Amino acid sequence: GGKPIKTFDFPAIVKTRLFRWSSDGKSLIYIDRTSQTHNLWEQPLDGSPPKQLTFFESGQIWKFELAKDGQSFILSRGNESSDVLMISDFK
Repeated sequence: GGKPIKTFDFPAIVKTRLFRWSSDGKSLIYIDRTSQTHNLWEQPLDGSPPKQLTFFESGQIWKFELAKDGQSFILSRGNESSDVLMISDFK
């Protein structure tokens, strides 16, 4: 309960509910999904601009976790694909 301490107007890029606190507790880390290429970004709680943490040129990030050392992270990433098949004269 009570009034919020800090609020952010996250842009439309944040299409996930997957956020993590930084190891120092001073920022939130999230996935930027503006395009087919996903990257991790960090939003400081002091209101300063977000900072890009990864610089992938392809692929999507599905999940991520911060390492206990606070300096690295583990993530799963890849590409989403689907095939369309037409089956005719099926018996």
